[in-house]
Amino acid sequence: MDPTGAEVDLECPGFYKNIARLLQTPGVRKIVPVGSKGVGYEIRNLADLHRLDVEFHETKIDLCKSAGPVSCIVVLCAESAVVDVLGVGGVVVGYMN
Repeated sequence: MDPTGAEVDLECPGFYKNIARLLQTPGVRKIVPVGSKGVGYEIRNLADLHRLDVEFHETKIDLCKSAGPVSCIVVLCAESAVVDVLGVGGVVVGYMN
């Protein structure tokens, strides 16, 4: 995934391999596709569903921008899994407590 917020080529087999790796990563709790309401919406929705507080960090990613047809995902993971998620090409935009 491109941390600059550029679109991801869904035809790229690497995209699916990365999702498969994330699904097998201990500590990954949820993987949610991001659609037209943007990354911030999906993160807030996950936080509400799991009764968690979210704290956003400064990022170059526009959290309100539509992702259009799914071109990125939000991963809810334990703090212990953050390094593994980053290794797949993710970007940390916040933590849920």
